[in-house]
Amino acid sequence: MPPLEPMLATPGTEALVSGSGWTHEFKWDGIRVLVVADGDRHRLLTRNGNDVAVAWPELAPLAADLPPGTVLDGEVVVLDDRLRPDFSRVAARMHVRNELRVATLRGSHPGRLMVFDVLRVAGDWVVDEPLGARRDRLGGLVGDGAAWAVPPSVDDLATILAVVDERGMEGVVSKRVGSRYEPGVRSRSWRKLRRVREADAVVVGMRGVDGATTGPVGSLSLARWDPERADWVTLGSVGSGLTAKEGDRLARLLGPLAVEAPVVDLPPDVIAVRPEVVVRVSYLEATPQGHFRHPVYKAQRHDVDPRDVVDEA
Repeated sequence: MPPLEPMLATPGTEALVSGSGWTHEFKWDGIRVLVVADGDRHRLLTRNGNDVAVAWPELAPLAADLPPGTVLDGEVVVLDDRLRPDFSRVAARMHVRNELRVATLRGSHPGRLMVFDVLRVAGDWVVDEPLGARRDRLGGLVGDGAAWAVPPSVDDLATILAVVDERGMEGVVSKRVGSRYEPGVRSRSWRKLRRVREADAVVVGMRGVDGATTGPVGSLSLARWDPERADWVTLGSVGSGLTAKEGDRLARLLGPLAVEAPVVDLPPDVIAVRPEVVVRVSYLEATPQGHFRHPVYKAQRHDVDPRDVVDEA
């Protein structure tokens, strides 16, 4: 039985995915989930297996209409005032479990699920079917609703890139038309083309405001896991974008994770922490050493395992 894990994309280029044999979809700046319909109940499983259904009650009617034993793949997004996905608005909701707080945020930050694949239908696995056949199945399972939709997939890369650039969206995911679904695999059959430079990074150190050893966090030291070296690689640090409120919250979160031995080389005034917290940053470009240039802190990610943060710069 295949694992209940999403298929992941690898970085690509326009030259690599141009021409026939590829179809292209918007890259959504949200939280990846598998919708697991089990009759009277449903689950929304993140990439690290956490069930976040309680945080997104507006998606319950979709799951209720699915045949029991069905599993969909998609991304929960929250749109900004210009109808563009805004990850910071997703981050404000994805860790909330209090029903009253969820209800309040549902009004100000309504979630919408972009459904782009299906793994199982009424208990039957369909992962070995080609992408085109799975997309056809989606049409019979999911119609546009108040909080969900099946976004378009187009063959012309230039057309979708023009829309992405015009709207300032994150990028495109290009998929081989005949590809099977590979649960838990970072596959070359799916390629991501980023237009707005954003990446996930793992926090490996923290520094107080103006070098203080107590109080709010003023900057974070970042790293990624290098699977080839089986070691951590530094990405530099980020301080821009950290508000006083977020700095206080991060200080409380990271304080218990402090360790004596850092996983990468850190300046002497930086407190090393265990690499357990993942954050999203935006940046202008990457240096030849792989450091983020002019990074800006966006939000903490609760849905990504630190060992899944690989080089995307």
